[in-house]
Amino acid sequence: MTKYTSNDIVIRAGDHLESLPDNVRSAHVVVGNFDGVHIGHRALLQRASELSARDGSPVVALTFEKSADCVAGTAEPKLNYRLTDRQEKVRLLLECGVDAVVTQILDARSATVAPASFVETTLARDFAARSLIVGQNFRLGTDGRPTSNDFVETGPKVGISVHVVPPPVARRGNEYVTSSAVHALIEAGDITTANAFLGRRWALDGIVVHGDKRGRELGFPTANLALNIDVGLKFGVYAVRLLLNRRILEGVACYGKRPQFDDGAPRLEVHLLDFCDDIYGQQVCIEFVAFQRTEMMFCSVNALVQQMTADCDDSRRLLRCEDTSAIVSTLDRRRASPMLH
Repeated sequence: MTKYTSNDIVIRAGDHLESLPDNVRSAHVVVGNFDGVHIGHRALLQRASELSARDGSPVVALTFEKSADCVAGTAEPKLNYRLTDRQEKVRLLLECGVDAVVTQILDARSATVAPASFVETTLARDFAARSLIVGQNFRLGTDGRPTSNDFVETGPKVGISVHVVPPPVARRGNEYVTSSAVHALIEAGDITTANAFLGRRWALDGIVVHGDKRGRELGFPTANLALNIDVGLKFGVYAVRLLLNRRILEGVACYGKRPQFDDGAPRLEVHLLDFCDDIYGQQVCIEFVAFQRTEMMFCSVNALVQQMTADCDDSRRLLRCEDTSAIVSTLDRRRASPMLH
Protein backbone atom coordinates (compact mmCIF):
# COMPACT_ATOMS: atom_id res chain seq x y z
CA MET A 1 0.00 0.00 0.00
CA THR A 2 1.37 3.39 -1.02
CA LYS A 3 0.59 5.94 1.66
CA TYR A 4 1.09 9.62 0.86
CA THR A 5 -0.14 11.19 4.10
CA SER A 6 -2.44 10.12 6.89
CA ASN A 7 -5.42 11.47 4.96
CA ASP A 8 -4.36 10.73 1.35
CA ILE A 9 -3.97 6.99 0.82
CA VAL A 10 -3.49 5.03 -2.39
CA ILE A 11 -4.18 1.30 -2.55
CA ARG A 12 -3.27 -0.90 -5.49
CA ALA A 13 -4.25 -4.35 -6.68
CA GLY A 14 -2.52 -6.89 -4.46
CA ASP A 15 -2.10 -4.57 -1.47
CA HIS A 16 -2.80 -6.11 1.94
CA LEU A 17 -5.75 -3.98 3.04
CA GLU A 18 -5.72 -5.27 6.59
CA SER A 19 -2.96 -2.71 7.11
CA LEU A 20 -5.27 0.22 6.41
CA PRO A 21 -4.75 2.93 9.05
CA ASP A 22 -7.25 3.34 11.86
CA ASN A 23 -8.58 6.66 10.56
CA VAL A 24 -10.22 4.97 7.56
CA ARG A 25 -11.70 1.97 9.38
CA SER A 26 -15.15 1.89 11.03
CA ALA A 27 -16.01 5.00 9.03
CA HIS A 28 -18.88 6.35 7.00
CA VAL A 29 -17.57 5.65 3.50
CA VAL A 30 -18.64 7.84 0.57
CA VAL A 31 -18.01 6.01 -2.70
CA GLY A 32 -17.70 7.72 -6.09
CA ASN A 33 -15.46 8.76 -8.94
CA PHE A 34 -15.74 12.39 -7.77
CA ASP A 35 -14.64 13.91 -11.08
CA GLY A 36 -14.99 17.65 -10.48
CA VAL A 37 -16.25 17.28 -6.87
CA HIS A 38 -19.38 19.12 -8.02
CA ILE A 39 -22.48 20.03 -6.01
CA GLY A 40 -23.89 16.52 -6.50
CA HIS A 41 -20.82 15.03 -4.87
CA ARG A 42 -21.10 17.59 -2.09
CA ALA A 43 -24.61 16.36 -1.36
CA LEU A 44 -23.14 12.90 -0.71
CA LEU A 45 -20.49 14.35 1.56
CA GLN A 46 -23.10 16.37 3.44
CA ARG A 47 -25.11 13.22 4.14
CA ALA A 48 -21.97 11.52 5.45
CA SER A 49 -21.18 14.50 7.67
CA GLU A 50 -24.65 14.28 9.20
CA LEU A 51 -24.12 10.62 10.00
CA SER A 52 -20.70 11.37 11.45
CA ALA A 53 -22.13 14.06 13.70
CA ARG A 54 -24.40 11.47 15.31
CA ASP A 55 -21.77 8.91 16.30
CA GLY A 56 -18.38 10.61 15.91
CA SER A 57 -17.11 8.15 13.31
CA PRO A 58 -14.82 9.52 10.59
CA VAL A 59 -15.89 10.23 7.01
CA VAL A 60 -13.82 8.58 4.28
CA ALA A 61 -14.09 9.24 0.54
CA LEU A 62 -13.28 6.12 -1.49
CA THR A 63 -12.53 6.93 -5.11
CA PHE A 64 -10.95 5.21 -8.08
CA GLU A 65 -8.26 5.61 -10.75
CA LYS A 66 -7.63 3.23 -13.64
CA SER A 67 -4.20 1.75 -14.20
CA ALA A 68 -2.63 1.73 -17.67
CA ASP A 69 -3.46 -1.93 -18.25
CA CYS A 70 -7.05 -1.35 -17.18
CA VAL A 71 -7.50 1.51 -19.66
CA ALA A 72 -5.82 -0.50 -22.44
CA GLY A 73 -8.07 -3.46 -21.82
CA THR A 74 -11.41 -1.70 -22.22
CA ALA A 75 -13.30 -0.47 -25.24
CA GLU A 76 -15.51 1.95 -23.31
CA PRO A 77 -15.64 5.53 -24.64
CA LYS A 78 -13.34 7.88 -22.74
CA LEU A 79 -13.43 11.61 -22.22
CA ASN A 80 -10.27 13.38 -23.32
CA TYR A 81 -9.83 15.13 -20.01
CA ARG A 82 -10.96 15.07 -16.41
CA LEU A 83 -12.41 17.96 -14.49
CA THR A 84 -9.93 17.31 -11.69
CA ASP A 85 -6.74 15.29 -11.56
CA ARG A 86 -6.12 13.07 -8.54
CA GLN A 87 -4.26 15.71 -6.57
CA GLU A 88 -6.93 18.37 -7.04
CA LYS A 89 -9.67 15.86 -6.32
CA VAL A 90 -8.04 15.02 -2.98
CA ARG A 91 -7.65 18.71 -2.15
CA LEU A 92 -11.31 19.42 -2.83
CA LEU A 93 -12.56 16.39 -0.90
CA LEU A 94 -10.48 17.25 2.16
CA GLU A 95 -11.74 20.81 2.00
CA CYS A 96 -15.28 19.42 2.04
CA GLY A 97 -14.54 17.96 5.46
CA VAL A 98 -13.71 14.30 4.85
CA ASP A 99 -11.18 12.85 7.26
CA ALA A 100 -9.34 10.86 4.61
CA VAL A 101 -9.37 10.10 0.90
CA VAL A 102 -8.57 6.57 -0.25
CA THR A 103 -7.84 6.13 -3.96
CA GLN A 104 -8.07 2.58 -5.26
CA ILE A 105 -6.04 1.93 -8.41
CA LEU A 106 -8.07 -0.44 -10.57
CA ASP A 107 -6.41 -3.03 -12.74
CA ALA A 108 -8.24 -5.02 -15.42
CA ARG A 109 -9.44 -7.55 -12.84
CA SER A 110 -10.52 -5.26 -10.01
CA ALA A 111 -12.37 -2.96 -12.44
CA THR A 112 -14.85 -5.77 -13.14
CA VAL A 113 -15.66 -6.63 -9.54
CA ALA A 114 -19.33 -7.38 -8.84
CA PRO A 115 -21.13 -4.84 -6.61
CA ALA A 116 -22.02 -7.46 -4.01
CA SER A 117 -18.41 -8.62 -3.78
CA PHE A 118 -17.23 -5.02 -3.44
CA VAL A 119 -19.52 -4.49 -0.44
CA GLU A 120 -18.66 -7.82 1.19
CA THR A 121 -14.89 -7.59 0.79
CA THR A 122 -13.66 -4.02 0.32
CA LEU A 123 -16.23 -2.28 2.53
CA ALA A 124 -17.17 -4.89 5.13
CA ARG A 125 -13.92 -6.86 5.49
CA ASP A 126 -11.21 -4.31 4.67
CA PHE A 127 -12.77 -1.03 5.78
CA ALA A 128 -15.19 -2.37 8.43
CA ALA A 129 -17.44 0.43 7.20
CA ARG A 130 -20.31 1.63 9.38
CA SER A 131 -22.24 2.95 6.40
CA LEU A 132 -22.02 3.40 2.65
CA ILE A 133 -23.11 6.66 1.06
CA VAL A 134 -23.42 6.54 -2.73
CA GLY A 135 -25.03 8.45 -5.56
CA GLN A 136 -28.15 7.06 -7.20
CA ASN A 137 -26.44 6.79 -10.60
CA PHE A 138 -23.06 5.42 -9.46
CA ARG A 139 -21.82 2.55 -11.63
CA LEU A 140 -19.41 -0.15 -10.54
CA GLY A 141 -18.23 -2.88 -12.89
CA THR A 142 -18.56 -3.16 -16.64
CA ASP A 143 -22.25 -3.60 -17.46
CA GLY A 144 -22.93 0.15 -17.42
CA ARG A 145 -25.97 0.13 -15.15
CA PRO A 146 -26.36 1.95 -11.83
CA THR A 147 -25.44 -0.34 -8.96
CA SER A 148 -26.99 1.47 -5.98
CA ASN A 149 -29.78 -1.15 -5.71
CA ASP A 150 -27.14 -3.89 -5.44
CA PHE A 151 -25.55 -1.99 -2.56
CA VAL A 152 -28.92 -1.58 -0.82
CA GLU A 153 -29.54 -5.32 -1.08
CA THR A 154 -26.08 -6.47 0.04
CA GLY A 155 -25.09 -3.86 2.65
CA PRO A 156 -27.49 -4.81 5.50
CA LYS A 157 -26.50 -8.47 5.15
CA VAL A 158 -22.96 -7.58 6.22
CA GLY A 159 -23.89 -4.93 8.78
CA ILE A 160 -23.51 -1.84 6.60
CA SER A 161 -26.30 0.70 6.31
CA VAL A 162 -26.62 2.08 2.79
CA HIS A 163 -27.69 5.63 1.97
CA VAL A 164 -28.47 6.38 -1.69
CA VAL A 165 -28.50 10.08 -2.56
CA PRO A 166 -30.21 11.27 -5.77
CA PRO A 167 -28.33 13.80 -7.92
CA PRO A 168 -29.42 17.43 -7.55
CA VAL A 169 -31.60 18.88 -10.30
CA ALA A 170 -30.33 22.01 -12.03
CA ARG A 171 -32.13 25.23 -11.20
CA ARG A 172 -33.22 25.65 -14.81
CA GLY A 173 -34.78 22.71 -16.56
CA ASN A 174 -34.74 19.17 -15.24
CA GLU A 175 -31.09 18.34 -15.93
CA TYR A 176 -29.28 16.40 -13.23
CA VAL A 177 -25.96 17.68 -11.95
CA THR A 178 -23.43 15.05 -12.99
CA SER A 179 -19.81 15.04 -14.12
CA SER A 180 -20.94 14.20 -17.65
CA ALA A 181 -23.26 17.22 -17.63
CA VAL A 182 -20.39 19.49 -16.57
CA HIS A 183 -18.19 18.07 -19.33
CA ALA A 184 -20.93 18.77 -21.89
CA LEU A 185 -21.38 22.35 -20.68
CA ILE A 186 -17.65 23.06 -20.95
CA GLU A 187 -17.56 21.56 -24.44
CA ALA A 188 -20.44 23.87 -25.38
CA GLY A 189 -18.71 26.92 -23.91
CA ASP A 190 -21.41 27.39 -21.26
CA ILE A 191 -18.96 28.23 -18.51
CA THR A 192 -21.53 30.07 -16.39
CA THR A 193 -23.73 26.99 -15.97
CA ALA A 194 -20.73 24.68 -15.60
CA ASN A 195 -19.50 26.84 -12.74
CA ALA A 196 -22.94 26.69 -11.11
CA PHE A 197 -22.92 22.88 -11.34
CA LEU A 198 -19.40 22.73 -9.88
CA GLY A 199 -20.16 25.22 -7.11
CA ARG A 200 -16.90 26.96 -8.01
CA ARG A 201 -15.30 28.36 -11.14
CA TRP A 202 -13.72 25.84 -13.50
CA ALA A 203 -9.95 26.24 -13.70
CA LEU A 204 -6.91 24.88 -15.54
CA ASP A 205 -3.28 24.67 -14.45
CA GLY A 206 -0.36 25.24 -16.77
CA ILE A 207 3.13 26.63 -17.21
CA VAL A 208 3.68 29.86 -19.16
CA VAL A 209 5.75 29.09 -22.25
CA HIS A 210 7.12 31.11 -25.17
CA GLY A 211 4.80 31.53 -28.14
CA ASP A 212 5.23 33.16 -31.53
CA LYS A 213 5.04 36.68 -29.98
CA ARG A 214 2.27 37.64 -32.41
CA GLY A 215 0.08 39.05 -29.65
CA ARG A 216 2.90 41.30 -28.49
CA GLU A 217 3.37 42.58 -32.04
CA LEU A 218 -0.34 43.49 -32.13
CA GLY A 219 -0.17 45.30 -28.79
CA PHE A 220 -1.76 42.49 -26.78
CA PRO A 221 1.00 40.34 -25.24
CA THR A 222 -0.24 36.94 -24.14
CA ALA A 223 0.79 34.25 -21.71
CA ASN A 224 0.78 30.96 -23.59
CA LEU A 225 -0.12 28.01 -21.40
CA ALA A 226 1.40 24.55 -21.69
CA LEU A 227 -1.49 22.46 -20.43
CA ASN A 228 -1.10 19.08 -18.78
CA ILE A 229 -4.43 17.80 -20.17
CA ASP A 230 -6.25 17.73 -23.48
CA VAL A 231 -8.85 20.44 -22.90
CA GLY A 232 -12.40 19.73 -24.08
CA LEU A 233 -13.28 23.43 -24.21
CA LYS A 234 -15.20 25.18 -26.98
CA PHE A 235 -12.96 27.34 -29.15
CA GLY A 236 -13.54 30.97 -28.29
CA VAL A 237 -12.77 33.97 -26.11
CA TYR A 238 -13.37 33.96 -22.35
CA ALA A 239 -13.21 36.35 -19.40
CA VAL A 240 -10.74 34.81 -16.94
CA ARG A 241 -8.72 35.33 -13.80
CA LEU A 242 -5.20 34.05 -13.24
CA LEU A 243 -3.42 33.07 -10.03
CA LEU A 244 0.29 33.92 -10.00
CA ASN A 245 2.26 33.60 -6.75
CA ARG A 246 -0.84 34.25 -4.61
CA ARG A 247 -1.72 37.29 -6.73
CA ILE A 248 -4.98 37.24 -8.71
CA LEU A 249 -4.91 38.98 -12.09
CA GLU A 250 -7.70 39.62 -14.60
CA GLY A 251 -7.55 38.84 -18.27
CA VAL A 252 -9.12 37.72 -21.51
CA ALA A 253 -8.27 34.27 -22.86
CA CYS A 254 -8.52 32.73 -26.29
CA TYR A 255 -8.62 28.99 -26.75
CA GLY A 256 -8.45 27.76 -30.32
CA LYS A 257 -6.46 27.32 -33.51
CA ARG A 258 -5.81 31.01 -34.43
CA PRO A 259 -7.48 30.94 -37.89
CA GLN A 260 -6.24 34.46 -38.65
CA PHE A 261 -2.65 33.21 -38.77
CA ASP A 262 -1.74 29.52 -38.68
CA ASP A 263 -4.83 27.47 -37.82
CA GLY A 264 -2.54 25.15 -35.84
CA ALA A 265 -2.96 22.93 -32.83
CA PRO A 266 -5.32 24.24 -30.12
CA ARG A 267 -3.62 26.67 -27.76
CA LEU A 268 -4.67 28.63 -24.68
CA GLU A 269 -3.44 32.23 -24.67
CA VAL A 270 -4.23 34.79 -21.98
CA HIS A 271 -3.85 38.56 -22.27
CA LEU A 272 -3.57 39.97 -18.74
CA LEU A 273 -5.25 43.32 -18.18
CA ASP A 274 -3.08 46.09 -16.69
CA PHE A 275 -0.09 43.76 -16.35
CA CYS A 276 3.15 43.52 -18.33
CA ASP A 277 5.69 41.57 -16.22
CA ASP A 278 7.70 38.66 -17.60
CA ILE A 279 6.16 35.44 -16.25
CA TYR A 280 7.72 32.83 -18.56
CA GLY A 281 8.24 29.51 -16.81
CA GLN A 282 5.78 30.32 -14.03
CA GLN A 283 3.13 27.85 -12.89
CA VAL A 284 -0.28 29.52 -13.03
CA CYS A 285 -3.93 28.63 -12.63
CA ILE A 286 -6.53 30.04 -15.04
CA GLU A 287 -10.09 30.43 -13.75
CA PHE A 288 -12.84 30.71 -16.37
CA VAL A 289 -15.59 33.20 -15.56
CA ALA A 290 -17.65 33.71 -18.73
CA PHE A 291 -17.78 32.97 -22.46
CA GLN A 292 -17.49 36.06 -24.68
CA ARG A 293 -17.53 34.98 -28.33
CA THR A 294 -16.50 32.22 -30.73
CA GLU A 295 -13.13 32.16 -32.45
CA MET A 296 -13.34 33.68 -35.96
CA MET A 297 -11.49 34.93 -39.01
CA PHE A 298 -11.36 38.70 -39.66
CA CYS A 299 -11.10 40.58 -42.93
CA SER A 300 -7.82 42.20 -41.82
CA VAL A 301 -5.35 42.33 -38.95
CA ASN A 302 -6.65 45.82 -38.11
CA ALA A 303 -10.14 44.41 -37.72
CA LEU A 304 -8.73 41.74 -35.42
CA VAL A 305 -7.01 44.38 -33.28
CA GLN A 306 -10.26 46.33 -33.00
CA GLN A 307 -12.06 43.20 -31.86
CA MET A 308 -9.33 42.42 -29.34
CA THR A 309 -9.78 45.89 -27.84
CA ALA A 310 -13.51 45.22 -27.58
CA ASP A 311 -12.78 41.80 -26.03
CA CYS A 312 -10.73 43.44 -23.28
CA ASP A 313 -13.57 45.88 -22.56
CA ASP A 314 -16.09 43.04 -22.47
CA SER A 315 -13.87 41.03 -20.14
CA ARG A 316 -13.57 43.94 -17.70
CA ARG A 317 -17.34 44.32 -17.69
CA LEU A 318 -18.03 40.62 -17.19
CA LEU A 319 -15.50 40.30 -14.39
CA ARG A 320 -16.90 43.39 -12.67
CA CYS A 321 -20.55 42.33 -12.98
CA GLU A 322 -20.23 38.61 -12.25
CA ASP A 323 -22.73 37.20 -9.78
CA THR A 324 -20.58 35.52 -7.11
CA SER A 325 -23.37 34.63 -4.70
CA ALA A 326 -23.63 30.95 -5.66
CA ILE A 327 -20.06 29.88 -6.44
CA VAL A 328 -16.65 29.89 -4.82
CA SER A 329 -13.54 31.29 -6.49
CA THR A 330 -11.05 28.52 -7.19
CA LEU A 331 -8.25 31.06 -7.07
CA ASP A 332 -9.32 32.56 -3.73
CA ARG A 333 -9.50 29.04 -2.30
CA ARG A 334 -6.04 28.17 -3.55
CA ARG A 335 -4.49 31.42 -2.42
CA ALA A 336 -5.91 31.10 1.07
CA SER A 337 -5.14 27.43 1.68
CA PRO A 338 -1.63 26.51 2.93
CA MET A 339 -2.07 22.94 1.60
CA LEU A 340 -2.26 24.25 -1.98
CA HIS A 341 1.23 25.76 -2.05
